[in-house]
Amino acid sequence: MARKVYLHVGLHKTATRFLQRAVFRQLDPQQFEYNPEPLMTLLNQCLRHRDDAQARQALEAEVARLMQDESRGLLISKAGISGDMYDQHSGFEENLEIVRELFPGARVLFFIRDQADWLLSAYRQSIQKGAFGPIEVFLNFYDGEFRRKQAPRMGGMRNVDALGLRFLTMYRGYVEAFGEQNVFLFRYEDMREDRQGFMARLARSLDIPSVPVSRPDQRRNRSYSALAIQLFCGSFTAPARPPKPGDKA
Repeated sequence: MARKVYLHVGLHKTATRFLQRAVFRQLDPQQFEYNPEPLMTLLNQCLRHRDDAQARQALEAEVARLMQDESRGLLISKAGISGDMYDQHSGFEENLEIVRELFPGARVLFFIRDQADWLLSAYRQSIQKGAFGPIEVFLNFYDGEFRRKQAPRMGGMRNVDALGLRFLTMYRGYVEAFGEQNVFLFRYEDMREDRQGFMARLARSLDIPSVPVSRPDQRRNRSYSALAIQLFCGSFTAPARPPKPGDKA
């Protein structure tokens, strides 16, 4: 009997930190081994440096060691597997191939969010961790149109290709790699609207009767509210023209 592996992919901004701290860390350690070290450090190294043969060899050896324990499930949760959230989740294909080769029989917990709401949350995070600026710059929205992304940063701000999100493409990629029966699709909105039903389905995906949920520490995942954005960025106005490739980022 092979060890069961559960892979929580994310995406970013779909309550990943809440799930990691309030749910996954509370699971019975006799039933689940959650994000063990050095596995997570090695996995992170391989995702960042995919051509590092030595790191990949060390990761494969650690996975082989972990797979010998068939007494409990192995639960891995890492939003970064989904790629770069500010760049159409670039790198997700390569990362998907890595985890498919490491855990070919894994059950995938794939989380998505309404795209407009996701973009607003990503904008809030971008100004929390970087430069302030109007949402039009973040979305590359100029003269009433969404434009293609020209550079990783504009005016110091992160920005995105607002019409280029690939949630469906990513989901289909995981279905093709792991099989439809092994990919559980969760919506952030369902957790907000029906917490009990959401947690019941999450428990079924983990093959347990119920999941423990601790009270989250709200201070752990701060993001600027709409009021704070207005107060700090209200005087900002959208640029008169779209940025050009030669503009200073």
